[in-house]
Amino acid sequence: IHTAVDTCGCVSREAFEKVLPYTDLFLYDLKAIDPQVHKACTGQENGQILENLRYLDSRGAAIEIRIPFVPGHNEDQMAAIGEFLQTLQTKPPVKLLAYHNFAGSKYHALGLPCTLPAQLPTQAQLDTARKQLKI
Repeated sequence: IHTAVDTCGCVSREAFEKVLPYTDLFLYDLKAIDPQVHKACTGQENGQILENLRYLDSRGAAIEIRIPFVPGHNEDQMAAIGEFLQTLQTKPPVKLLAYHNFAGSKYHALGLPCTLPAQLPTQAQLDTARKQLKI
């Protein structure tokens, strides 16, 4: 049985130590390098997230980096994320995930104001992000 952990990395190192022996792949979300940008996007700084990623890398864990790309929120972080990823020993594969607004209809169905960003990424923005990430 193949096991994967889908994580943003915002947990204690002990949590990773417990699951590491049983995990074949970590699907690791990375949203920003700058702690203030990360906090503006998620409500939390990212020091622990980056340290946990370094830890998993140092342990030789299989990791796939997934970067949600949200124009106007984290597009200025791509070059810095690419530089950070180059410091990892294992050079994990990277997937750039284009932001979508599929959940917008759920807000409407629930009678809630939609708080999702309005701008979807263009192909040109995605191409630029890929170049900056060096993927």
